[in-house]
Amino acid sequence: SSGINAEYGGEEIQFTRTIIGNGSEYRINGRVLTPAEYQAKLESLGILIKAKNFLVFQGAVESIAMKTPKERTDLFEQISRSDELKEEYERLKEEMIKAQEDTSFSYHKRKGIAAERREAKAEKEEADKFTNLNKNLSDTQLEFQLFKLYHTDRKI
Repeated sequence: SSGINAEYGGEEIQFTRTIIGNGSEYRINGRVLTPAEYQAKLESLGILIKAKNFLVFQGAVESIAMKTPKERTDLFEQISRSDELKEEYERLKEEMIKAQEDTSFSYHKRKGIAAERREAKAEKEEADKFTNLNKNLSDTQLEFQLFKLYHTDRKI
């Protein structure tokens, strides 16, 4: 049988685990609980049994020191429970990357459309200028022909 007393929020809580045959009996303040209930209460106090952050086992310090940086990061994520959010983080990261790509695509598309508008405006201005010059040419040719006709008529 092993037990520990803890104080939380001004209340003293007694945790006890007793090994009985091939199994264990879990108690909090003398009340028998299922392993899941016992674990849930410990987790509510920030003690994660799976992460083994509430006891330092023999050889654990040396074992942690021998881990690679990636393995230590994984252990830290397990203790802090951030590994439980990994899938959601990856999903949101993918959404963010897609949103950035969409934004970039829209920005470049908008720039392209603006360039096309400027080009179309320049072409329209050139076409209008050509039309005006062509009209002036026609008017000038008409005036020249009338001038020639007038002077030819006076000579006769």
